[in-house]
Amino acid sequence: MVYTILAIDDDPSIVHLLKENLEQEGYRVLEGYDGQTALQLAQKVKPNLIILDVNMPMINGLKAFEFLRGRADTKNIPILFLSGEIGRAHV
Repeated sequence: MVYTILAIDDDPSIVHLLKENLEQEGYRVLEGYDGQTALQLAQKVKPNLIILDVNMPMINGLKAFEFLRGRADTKNIPILFLSGEIGRAHV
């Protein structure tokens, strides 16, 4: 069974790096560059894991997380937050 990981970050170089390294390990990686795409792909594909940037324009990672946790079909998908920011996230 091939596990699917959804990699979402507004920095394409980060997404490319994640995709390249995870695919070398045998994972299927889907890419997205904003929170809206994260929500759409998560609902459509139901990945095994979501790697989600915290700070993105429009729908940030924390808002996307809240939305996904509020839906029965996505609430159990593990989410790993990723951020290049130094300091604490504001919730």
